[in-house]
Amino acid sequence: MPEARKVSNYAMRNWLESTESILGVNGLKSVLNHSNLQKYIDNYPPPDYELQIPREDFRGFFDSLMELFGEKGSRSLQLRMGRETVRIDIEKYNQNLVKALLVAARLVPETRKMRLILDRYKEEYERSYHDSVDVQENDDYFLVIQEACFMSEGVTSQVPVCGILVGVLEYSLEWITGHKHKVEEIECRAMGYPADVFSISKAVDE
Repeated sequence: MPEARKVSNYAMRNWLESTESILGVNGLKSVLNHSNLQKYIDNYPPPDYELQIPREDFRGFFDSLMELFGEKGSRSLQLRMGRETVRIDIEKYNQNLVKALLVAARLVPETRKMRLILDRYKEEYERSYHDSVDVQENDDYFLVIQEACFMSEGVTSQVPVCGILVGVLEYSLEWITGHKHKVEEIECRAMGYPADVFSISKAVDE
């Protein structure tokens, strides 16, 4: 399998840890058993960026979440997982980078803080998933555009399906700015669009 069709050990480990944090050990085992990924039970990948995890494993894991929890339940779970994976990343794995980001963001305007964390998201995603991310800035909002997101790959839906990434972006922005900002997936490949597009309001979400 070519390297481009794999994701990093760290990405899989982080998602497994966030799922365990929310569902518990037995809940995670149920998801892994359902997706025929028993090889990850009590056997997390190392926290490095080697591209060694088959993309099919990643896809199967999230397909199982959808099947086990249903569309509505899975949507809520995805948002929680997205937020939890960022929390784990900040508190457990990237303390030095976190300190650098906080120093850089200390004296800059709100929109600059947002740009800093979105650029960090782009860098991390591209490193972990080997897919490109484009961040665009407009007067009132940012756009995050992803043409090969694993969550919408091969999926057909009438509604957006990349709730985990919405949760990731929500938590990241709230962490760096201290305020909530509305994040919405306005286009999704599962709905027939060419890319997954997330709109992020610059206005504070009261």
